[in-house]
Amino acid sequence: MFFANKCVRSYLSCGLLKCINPAWFSEWRMVLLQDCPDPYYERTFTYTFSNRDDQSKKTFTLQLNISEPQNIDELSSRIAGHHNMPCFVEGNLKEALNKFVESEKIKLSHDVSMKRIERFNQNPVNAAEIEKSVAMKYGKTWAGFTKFRGFDDNGEFSTMYHKLIHSQAMYILLSLEENYYHCVQKVISDQENSMLKLRERQELEMQRACEHINSSLYTEADVNELADKQSADTERLLGDWRKKYAKQVENQRKEYRNVVSRLYAEMIANDGKVDEHGHTYNEVKKILDLSSKSSDINILSPYVAQQHEPRSGKQVQKGSKSAVTNDSLVENVDEISSDGNFNAARLEESFTINLGAQMKTMHNIRLIAAPILQYCRHSNQSGDVQAQRLQTILSLYSNSLSGLILLSDNSIDSVSGLKSEFSSICEESTEFHFPQYREQLTEIKSRSVADGTFQDGDFYVTKHSNLSKVHIVFHLAANTSSLRSSESSATMSSRHSVILGLRHILKVMSSHDVGTLSVPILLCHELSAKNDEAWIVKRAELVMKCLKGFMMEMAAWDGGISRTMQFVVPPDISDRTFYRLSAMLPEIFRTTSARNLTSSKVSSSASQNKH
Repeated sequence: MFFANKCVRSYLSCGLLKCINPAWFSEWRMVLLQDCPDPYYERTFTYTFSNRDDQSKKTFTLQLNISEPQNIDELSSRIAGHHNMPCFVEGNLKEALNKFVESEKIKLSHDVSMKRIERFNQNPVNAAEIEKSVAMKYGKTWAGFTKFRGFDDNGEFSTMYHKLIHSQAMYILLSLEENYYHCVQKVISDQENSMLKLRERQELEMQRACEHINSSLYTEADVNELADKQSADTERLLGDWRKKYAKQVENQRKEYRNVVSRLYAEMIANDGKVDEHGHTYNEVKKILDLSSKSSDINILSPYVAQQHEPRSGKQVQKGSKSAVTNDSLVENVDEISSDGNFNAARLEESFTINLGAQMKTMHNIRLIAAPILQYCRHSNQSGDVQAQRLQTILSLYSNSLSGLILLSDNSIDSVSGLKSEFSSICEESTEFHFPQYREQLTEIKSRSVADGTFQDGDFYVTKHSNLSKVHIVFHLAANTSSLRSSESSATMSSRHSVILGLRHILKVMSSHDVGTLSVPILLCHELSAKNDEAWIVKRAELVMKCLKGFMMEMAAWDGGISRTMQFVVPPDISDRTFYRLSAMLPEIFRTTSARNLTSSKVSSSASQNKH
């Protein structure tokens, strides 16, 4: 209470209470001074000046209301004009008037503070409440009196996590995330098995009822009643599993954020270094050791982290460009999965380009034939989850984010096709940093003008930390069936709404530190039988030329920052068409060419010797 009294008197005597919360101050000012008449704020200003001609002195007085804001410059000019003052007096008048107003405001603040103290002394109950409130505001205002309060959702957790993930605690946090990942996978697997058993049992029941319909066992009404009962049972079981999943994810999120908070507190207490002998560190390590006895989850060591770093790739010279083939992907050719697994084989070529007329900006462009969702899905192989997570989380809170453009339908509520598959990928692991994917969609729908319905070219953004290689997903609204039609090849132009949507996405990319963006260059994720080679080449040429113009505009938006653009084509594209696109890309963009300076020096010296 002594500290609170000291805080109150310090705030009241110095007038600092007004600086903390003007609305709070104004409210108490009206309460405390409601019985004060207007003359209480009036002050008399007296000024004497002399005329240089006759050396006579003149004095005038002015009544000022200190509680009202005063424009000193205007007031001094009006006074000088009214009293016919010489021009050389106006500067001194302005200075004297300014000093008078400031000093009287300080006196008024002191008088108000003394009246508050008197009223607090007259009402001790009210004073105790105000003392508690002021003490709390005092602790929030001065860093020296602020206690460590853990974290909240307004940036403190991101700061703590960023410091921990770039320290020795990275390995234990990665292992804890993988442990949570396997727990969620078990819940999802149990749900699928439970739903499969229920579906098989219901099929047998329905088959038996249909075989004995119109008999003494079953009537048509009984079959309809059985169908309703099975539908209700399915919905009830699915609802129970959703509740179990939501509870599991919420508990993991709370536990993980609590561990991060406690580890950060121990690191601060240990002079900014991770305390490997701390209570929280050893407690988490024991949990992981117990989990490793029943599974293959082990703490990632620095040696293992180095072994899981992506390979640099093998450079293959090909004309004026370099084709990059990832060795690890070539080795996994036999591991192609029908659902677009991460280890599916792909074609890839890489280019370095320069854009700009005077100030040139260097960018990296990759042409890749792969499923678009491979940048979101984690590998199913043991140990790959941690390696993929390591690359993603190190750049999570940085100025080098990774983005992905996902073509979506016009309704945010519809869940079908690729959108449904993406939603399932987001639910494969817990989101520790941002709201869950479905919660983000709900928030976007509440803020949208058309109640979750978008036009072609509109897009919305979702944030993720639990995907394989992506932090931000731009959901671009587009009629994919119309874009894949053969007629679209003749009607598609640079003014198309989807093309303009790409421009808006690149503008957001340049202003929000997105360093890598994956773009479906054909504006479709799958090819139909009507999409022949001519259609693919024409569509890719149009989109590439438009993107080149947009990227040149980016130099004016962000000052010319080097970025990486990944042009993704569907994986079922033929090799001939892919290499035709790779040959067309240097013609549209200006690629860098290597020069052999050694041979030129040798030839020049030989010519000099000849002469």
